[in-house]
Amino acid sequence: MKKLFLTVIVVFLIGVTSYARPHKEYLDAKECVERFEKGVNSATTCDDLYLSIFGFYMDILRYSDVEYADDERMTEKEEQELDDWLERITNRCEMLLEQWDCETDEDETEDALQRGGSESESEWVVVEEKPDDVVFTIAEVMPEFPGGSAKMSEYLSQNIVYPVEAQKAGIQGKVFVSFVIEKDGSVSNVEVMRGIGSGCDEEAVRVVKAMPKWKPGTQRGKPVRVSYNLPVVFKL
Repeated sequence: MKKLFLTVIVVFLIGVTSYARPHKEYLDAKECVERFEKGVNSATTCDDLYLSIFGFYMDILRYSDVEYADDERMTEKEEQELDDWLERITNRCEMLLEQWDCETDEDETEDALQRGGSESESEWVVVEEKPDDVVFTIAEVMPEFPGGSAKMSEYLSQNIVYPVEAQKAGIQGKVFVSFVIEKDGSVSNVEVMRGIGSGCDEEAVRVVKAMPKWKPGTQRGKPVRVSYNLPVVFKL
């Protein structure tokens, strides 16, 4: 897991230092770290931490794809602030992973995140379908499952029915699912980004589709459609 954290940090810092950095880009980077910190601070299980790491990794991929104007650059002070902030969050993650004795397969986890990120092909701010039907990947206020990430983990653990075929074959792992949280909080456009087969992919889609309505994301105070990525864990 430490190897994964180092990979995440390196990718993030490359994104920070490889392009012109106006103040807006500093604010975008700051939002990535703020979301990561919020997820880590609200985590109560290993799966919560994995979700936070995965979400931060997806943020980084989008962040590094953005093109900004060359009129301003991120200052050294701002870069150092983000670097120190991220280091503190990372240290807390490592402490919790060790404290909770979380089991990880670094190579499998990194591969899943890399493939999940590359196959999502999402844009940094919006993917336009129609003027009134925009899907945000990053909104000012992101959608939230009722009760937060801890309740979402509880919902998944209580509602997933482990496929018999997968049990017999000893199949376990993470199914990476993408979906859209609509303006009314309902879930739509559920798709498997990367699966493990043996009925687990279909079960992950079923459980996500059956989720209760979320608190929708907002942009400039108005509800908007927001895309979301979620790893659904199957463990014998």
